[in-house]
Amino acid sequence: MSPTLDVLPGELLYDIVLHFDQDSFKQSLLALSRAIPRSPVPTFLLFEKIHLEHGDQVFKLYRRLRHASEDAARVREFSFESWIVDADIFVNLMALLPSLTSLKMYIGPNFAPEHLEEIFQPPPLSSWPEPALPILSIVQDPLDPDLAPTNFAQPLVFFRLDPLSALAVSPLADHLKQFRLRIPGRQIARHLHTIMHSFPALEFLDLSTSNVGSHDVAGLLGRLRELQILVLDGCPIVSQRVDVQIDAGDPFLQWAELGEALALAGVARATEREKRLRAWADAYYAAENEQEAAEKGKKARRGRKGLATATISLRAPEPERVLQPSRDIPPVRIPKRDQRIRVLPPAPVLDSLATSFPGTLTADVYEEVKEAFERGWAVGIARLQAIRLRHLTSWRNGVSRVVRFADRGSVEWEEEEEYGEEGLIGLVEVTGENAFMLDVVGDDQTLGSAGTGHSCPLLCVAGPERDAAHVDGCGHRAGWNIYKDEI
Repeated sequence: MSPTLDVLPGELLYDIVLHFDQDSFKQSLLALSRAIPRSPVPTFLLFEKIHLEHGDQVFKLYRRLRHASEDAARVREFSFESWIVDADIFVNLMALLPSLTSLKMYIGPNFAPEHLEEIFQPPPLSSWPEPALPILSIVQDPLDPDLAPTNFAQPLVFFRLDPLSALAVSPLADHLKQFRLRIPGRQIARHLHTIMHSFPALEFLDLSTSNVGSHDVAGLLGRLRELQILVLDGCPIVSQRVDVQIDAGDPFLQWAELGEALALAGVARATEREKRLRAWADAYYAAENEQEAAEKGKKARRGRKGLATATISLRAPEPERVLQPSRDIPPVRIPKRDQRIRVLPPAPVLDSLATSFPGTLTADVYEEVKEAFERGWAVGIARLQAIRLRHLTSWRNGVSRVVRFADRGSVEWEEEEEYGEEGLIGLVEVTGENAFMLDVVGDDQTLGSAGTGHSCPLLCVAGPERDAAHVDGCGHRAGWNIYKDEI
């Protein structure tokens, strides 16, 4: 009598099944289980990797796993590739899978933000290891201008923008170096830098089609201190009204103003931190004075009390004063009383700005734009250097104490993670004159027109079209090399 499959032990059947072709694995395993129904065929392997392509399959799987917790616990990888599904049923299905290690899903129009919160907040997914994702792309396609009027409002795909602030300080952002975020017509820039230490490693940022103005760009550069390449196609960083600028006598004045604002982005950040430090010190010592006065008033006076002295009071006790400045920070981070402290504005690190020109672009127009932008940048760098030299003079004469922003990963930077911008937290003492000097590099010393040091960033205004006259090494080309697509 020849041996048959139905008498083979389960271990051997398991090894045989592992040799099935992956493209037809499930069909082959199901066929084997039906051919020898009484044998220990490892059908549980059907649940380790699940791939669905239709919305009705989600409900069928939910009904199958709802009362089969052992099978639900076997699911390790789940993939759903369809735009149409009942979001509530999908959420309920995800709640049945406690052992997921991989999830791929299409987020279609039936999903609301609340659905995604319910999916990712439970421990099976929220306790996944910290991701190390260096590249991220989130793009909403703008409406086709041939189908919709120019002033037609873009559809609201992202109902809330505040989750961007949470993303900016999430563990994922610690490793994110290239980020493309395009939400047509929406003001998204402030959500990317308002929280301290947002996107600490970000070097490339593409906010094309979004509503980003020149003041937003200055805010981004002041906070995102590693940002080197910025792409802003279709963003209103300069006015569309070129005729108004011509009437003012300088058709490219706004490009000069933009260049100056980019060079001075660090000055605004330093001024803001100085004001915060001054307000903190004033509040700290005012509270200290009040506390000392209160303690003196509580001391008993000498001599016996008179008979008419009341021992009780009908007045309600004063509420205990809550001090705004924290007294838990290290004493070395508390500034001295009435000490004049200046924050050294950081030097710019931007290497490339890529955008689109609001009008007809010719070679002569580009040269005019480039010249105005570089002129404005030079004015900004000169102002920045003058400010730093004034701080140097005050520091030499002992008039001011000068500090700078802590480098990422330093002890002072980590303290800022714990305490926030309290007192001198996150600031480092300047101890040498070299820290005040700018390394301004001329075009003859650079590679291209960007190079190193603090030379003017490379400016490209050719827009997103690949067949346009792009500048060599511009931010557009960098984005194409990173994302490998035609967007």
